[in-house]
Amino acid sequence: MGASAIFMRTVSVCWSAYVANKIGAEGSGLFALIMSVYAFAVTLACSGINLAVMRLVSQEVGLGNDKNAVAIMKKCVGYCLFFGIGAGLLLFSFSGAIANNILCDARTELSLRALSVSLPFIALSNVFSGYFSAVRRVYKNAAILGTSILMLATSGLLITTAEHPEKLPRLNRKRKKAASIPVLAPVSIEEESEGKNETVKKGTDVLITEDGSLKGVIIPRGLNTPLARRVFTKALEAGYISVNGTRLIWNDSTVLLAYMCGRIYCKDKAEKVPHENKYCWEKGQDGLPNAELTRLFQREGIGQARLNRKSATAPKKFEEIDKFFERS
Repeated sequence: MGASAIFMRTVSVCWSAYVANKIGAEGSGLFALIMSVYAFAVTLACSGINLAVMRLVSQEVGLGNDKNAVAIMKKCVGYCLFFGIGAGLLLFSFSGAIANNILCDARTELSLRALSVSLPFIALSNVFSGYFSAVRRVYKNAAILGTSILMLATSGLLITTAEHPEKLPRLNRKRKKAASIPVLAPVSIEEESEGKNETVKKGTDVLITEDGSLKGVIIPRGLNTPLARRVFTKALEAGYISVNGTRLIWNDSTVLLAYMCGRIYCKDKAEKVPHENKYCWEKGQDGLPNAELTRLFQREGIGQARLNRKSATAPKKFEEIDKFFERS
């Protein structure tokens, strides 16, 4: 039993290091968020069945009541299926609410739904794990096989999607394609607005600006505000932003970009801490348009950077960003 535990811990450490190297720092953060919810769901699905099976079966086997042990196993299998399927349905049904309201990252929703399918099987593996431990056949522990299969499947998926992105599941592929079209695809103009500084394609979410230094940049409609255009123009003149065809490129840290966008769209601000020579980043409203900002700047993790710095020290160079909001 001790050897099995040491082996599984060793494999777990090696596998975690491998996954971290494959998906990077941001992916590791998302993985940690997902696994925190998944661990709670596994606890609900298993509901202490492992120890219950181990105690009850070992007691009956010790008394020589093999038939009672079989009856106990049948009841425990039914028990674990009830809680495993129930926990899986709950996680699948509320994955959207958990992703958006608790984890505050919509990218975790699809992963939570995929993991919910495994909960009944995790519960079953705990039943058989308890049984084999009770009859002293630990080398047949089902947890080892289940964990090994999970690691191999995850590793295979990481390798496949890293080397061949086109092999991603169809639903995910559609989402990625839809997210990239507004920035990268050529746009045919169908309708002109009354203003002189912009041309709008009717029925889409993009806007092509024709004013000054932002000429030709495609801005998602939800991001197009007078304040945003003014700040983007000043940031462009100061060298924080550069134009690459129809998109914008941010030339500094992601956290500084998150601060600027939070000021534009959520009324964030930097407040001086009383009696201290530092400023605190105070969040304003919720609802930063993270997906649209990712498309515009081709920069991942803007919303997460803002979330991580909640009520923390304002980022370096925030004073320069604040100057962009001053009316000249």
